[in-house]
Formats: sequence, C-alpha cells, structure tokens
Amino acid sequence: TNPNLSVTSLTQTTYYRVNVSASGNGCNTITSSEAAVVVIPDPIIATQPTANTTICKNGNTTLSVVATGGSGTFSYQWQTATTLGGPYTDIGGATSDTYLTSILPATTYFRVIIANSGSGCNTLTSNVATVFVGDISVQPVAPAPICSGGSATVSVTASANGGTATFSYQWESSANGTSGWSNIGTATSNSYTTPALLTTTYYRCVVKSSTPNCTLTSDVVKVEVIPDPTITTQPSDGTICTGGSYNLSVG
Repeated sequence: TNPNLSVTSLTQTTYYRVNVSASGNGCNTITSSEAAVVVIPDPIIATQPTANTTICKNGNTTLSVVATGGSGTFSYQWQTATTLGGPYTDIGGATSDTYLTSILPATTYFRVIIANSGSGCNTLTSNVATVFVGDISVQPVAPAPICSGGSATVSVTASANGGTATFSYQWESSANGTSGWSNIGTATSNSYTTPALLTTTYYRCVVKSSTPNCTLTSDVVKVEVIPDPTITTQPSDGTICTGGSYNLSVG
C-alpha cells in the first residue's frame, strides 16, 4: 500500500501494477501500467577450465573459463593451492576470465570464483584445474672412477608427475663440463654406456617433449679416468733352508 514496493525471492517472472486512489470528493482511482519483473536462470559455467594440463618445470600455461546467464556483469577471482584439497588463496590481479599462470616449479591447482552483479544471482566456483609439472625426477649420478680403457653407465629419469608427456633423450659429452657440448649420435635412451675412455669426460642429458613443448637439461656428471695400476716394487728372490719361511712383498 506504499508508493514503493520491494519484491524478493521470486522464482518466476511476475507482473505488477498499482491502483492509486485519492480521498478527495470525486477523485478517480487510477491504475498504473504493468511492470514485469523478469526472472531468468542463475548463471552457469558453460566452459570449465581445462581439467589437466602438463607443462615442464619453470613453464607456464593459460587457463580460461566461460560463464553465461545471470542478469548483470560477471567478475572473476582466480585462486591457487599446492594440494588438491586446498586451502585456496586469491591470486592478486587474476580477475578476468583468462589467467596466465606464473612460472611453475611444481604441480599446482587452480580454480576461479565467479560472481554476477544481478540481484539474487548465485556465486559460482569452477572445477579445479590441475597443472602438472614435468621434470627430471632422477638425475644422473657420477660413477666411481674408472681405469684407462674402462667404461661407465649413466642414466636419467624424466616424469610428468601425474600428467601426460612423451619424453625423448639426447646425451651430450664435453671435455671440461662447461663448454664444447656435442651430441652423442646413438645415445638417445634414458641410460647411456660410454665407450672405452682414455681421458676424463663429462656428460649430461637433454630431455625434450613435444607435448608439452619443452626442453629439460640434466645435471652434469663427471666420468673420471685414472691411470691403470702399476707395480713400483717387484717381489725379490730369496734363499731359505728346508722348513724355513720367507716374506714376499709387492708395492
């Protein structure tokens, strides 16, 4: 019965009008035009962020979401966590429907909170998007020193850490471990047995993936070649009587 009416909790489109009367003698009652309060569906997430993405260590990726419906404008807040169950924290500045992640050193989890400015519109929380980070999980280990002409085996393991990736391997060698790296033609598996070595040589493995497109380089390992043993002091002859003893030595 007031000039203003606030309507709430509507579940379907509803029409309103108001009859206005005056107490003056002979005053007519007048009826307003109809006003429609249109109820539309709550907003929904039409396209969720990609559930599982694999990148390489120190890479990044772009996540996106599409929300539809509602009667106002959308606002977005991306969140991140180091475990699937959270806790999730807001990412400063990540307030649009797409988000370019920072450089990621390890598997990370993301989601986005979406609000709509329309009256009564629900706030939405997206599915969790997992970004798996592939890395070299087992680095090559330097073997024990070998003698001149000996060989050694070195190996490396790359892992997508729960994601999906296909890795290829290329071993390289260097005389000093810092420069002059060159591919070893047939050394394209995750382990490599050296040929007979005459000098100390350094090795590393370059690990590549086409999906995701990235390159990882292993630690450098040293295969040390040491001189063959030599006898500097030979055993010497001696003479003893029957039943005696004699000490022989070598150095």
